[in-house]
Amino acid sequence: MESFLFAVSVVLPLFLLIALGYFLMRINVFTDEYVDKTNKICFRVFLPVMIFVNIIYSREEIGDEFMTIRFVIITTLVLVAIYMIVVPVLEKDNFKRGTIVQSLYRSNSVLLGVPIILNMYGPAGLAPMSVVIAVVVPLYNTLAVLIFSVFGNLDKSFLHTLKKISKDLATNPLIIASVLALIFVALDIKLPHVLDVTAHSIAVVAPTLALMALGGSFRFKKAFGNAKYIVPISTVKMIISPVVLIAIAVFMGFEGTRLAAIMILYCAPVAVSSQVTAQEMGADGELAGQLIVVTSILSCFTIFGFIYVLNAMSLL
Repeated sequence: MESFLFAVSVVLPLFLLIALGYFLMRINVFTDEYVDKTNKICFRVFLPVMIFVNIIYSREEIGDEFMTIRFVIITTLVLVAIYMIVVPVLEKDNFKRGTIVQSLYRSNSVLLGVPIILNMYGPAGLAPMSVVIAVVVPLYNTLAVLIFSVFGNLDKSFLHTLKKISKDLATNPLIIASVLALIFVALDIKLPHVLDVTAHSIAVVAPTLALMALGGSFRFKKAFGNAKYIVPISTVKMIISPVVLIAIAVFMGFEGTRLAAIMILYCAPVAVSSQVTAQEMGADGELAGQLIVVTSILSCFTIFGFIYVLNAMSLL
């Protein structure tokens, strides 16, 4: 019973915020324009500041997370390699291939990771999750543009595509925030008190605002339009893949905050940014959006289940 209540206390507040965003949209307090602009400001300002703050606040612990970093990088690369081989065999339409591969590995850990860890361990437990975010943000984005370059439908030259990839990576606010924060950590630079307080205030707002905007963007009528794709992809993404990877992590000795960070990374739903990426790279953005909605709903139950089981096993 204790593990059940613990899981509820961790997961329920986050998904109530998503539900509130959806409710406010339904009663016309939120509008499409508001949600669209809020998503943009979260991506360009609030979430990057949150990432920056969490990394520099964890500067003393970052050096201890080499094993976590190595595990995340290796497992992500292996997953993508497997999907790049398997997906083209099962799906013949290039328009969907890139979207499917991206949806199978790219998770919304930036949005969900920090608030879940805070609910579980408080600020003292943020170091592993902050390091994971700093690693996966540039890794995920790099892999995404490379995948869409292989499976994309861009009628452009290789050089033009390469320039676009480079520009996308160099101008991504989340990547810039991660790199800048790591520079601050490496050079032991401290923020002035006024900027520190301001950045912290912005970082606190980020998850709440982003989660409510996520709920407001849900469109259930279109969510199941590609059921033959959504069911197997969601099953692999939200159940099969996390079970395998978490089992490997446990076997390798990960536990506590490090295991929690790994769990969130692979249990989180499809990243919100995946729809925009798919659209910009000439792939199936509609399918990406449907997968965001469905996996976000499923994650209410799957994340709860993983937290419950791992806590019952005294691993969290």
